[in-house]
Amino acid sequence: MNTKLRLLPLKLLLLIGLTLMINGCWDSSDLGSGAYVTGIGVDYINGQYVVYTQMIDFGAVAKSEEQKTTRPSVWVGRGKGKSINSAIEDIASTAQTSMNLEQIKVVLIRQPAMIHLDAILDALNRVRVARYTAWIFGTKDSILELFNGGSFFGKSELASLLYNPKDQGMKSSFIKSLSMQNFVSAFNEEAMTALLPSVKINNKIWKKNKEKMPIEIIDGIFTFKGKEDIHHFPLAHLIGIRWMNSNFQRHVIVISAGGNLASLAVRNVKYSIKTTIKDGQPSFLLKLSLTGELNEMDGELGIAAINKEVQQVIKEEILQTYNYGVKKKVDLFNLNESFFRYHAKEWKKLQAAGGWQPSNNDLKVQVKFTLKNSGGFQLK
Repeated sequence: MNTKLRLLPLKLLLLIGLTLMINGCWDSSDLGSGAYVTGIGVDYINGQYVVYTQMIDFGAVAKSEEQKTTRPSVWVGRGKGKSINSAIEDIASTAQTSMNLEQIKVVLIRQPAMIHLDAILDALNRVRVARYTAWIFGTKDSILELFNGGSFFGKSELASLLYNPKDQGMKSSFIKSLSMQNFVSAFNEEAMTALLPSVKINNKIWKKNKEKMPIEIIDGIFTFKGKEDIHHFPLAHLIGIRWMNSNFQRHVIVISAGGNLASLAVRNVKYSIKTTIKDGQPSFLLKLSLTGELNEMDGELGIAAINKEVQQVIKEEILQTYNYGVKKKVDLFNLNESFFRYHAKEWKKLQAAGGWQPSNNDLKVQVKFTLKNSGGFQLK
């Protein structure tokens, strides 16, 4: 009797373990065969929300990874309604199976819908997975085309820029990828300008068997201030943002001095922002510290000349981007957030009078670049 009692806890543990294994296998089976929505896009046309749902065959994804077969199929549904939920129901009514939103990995908002972004985010935030882990992008392009973009070597959409921004286009882009959680936090913060990566289809670079291949690329950002003040900035006007990107890894700069050329790889960016208040108005000092190595050199240049030229190039890029934002009345570097964080009392007082608006003379930039490696070149 005592032996049976002693074995009872062991039997219970084995039973629990077996149950967990069965449940795990059951979930795995469901993932391969269920209608899981992995991407959701929202547009707004003629007074109605237009929602696109993208579904990927997970079972085919697993097989293609193992056997290198053709690209797994992608299904895109389109529904419309007076609300996000009614538009989703419009799709679900013809899905031939129940749709599960718990695997959403991508949220795509087209520009006409952005004026209703507060309501869209509220609806999507009710989906737990989307709220925390989904990547979010804005676009001017067709959502349908973006959800049917091309991929290399028969890989699934899960390897695309939309689903894997850190390993794809964002690695070479200076625009920071954003999760839903991080974007919503900035969007709801009164002192911040939320910066949403903008994506579009490019079919001019790659071809597959002589046919044009549509690929997603980052083409700029959308900015949001006060939830209604919305602007789009193309990449050409945003080059200065790269130096304040927390994901910065490496950037090559070409400099010219005295007719001599050199290219350098810049790394290890550190920066700080100091806010000073005078007569109730803020001014900002941005200090950057960077290191790098010499890649190529044509002619003769000294270390001092190289450091000076790199510092000047970086300073000019930052000020060009900042001043373009001033022209559009947009705080692209989120200096207002620094103002609020360190001088909340003065910020609130100025906010009551209409708030701070960036001007050309509000930002000073100091750059210190140190050449760590000459790459084997003899420097003066």
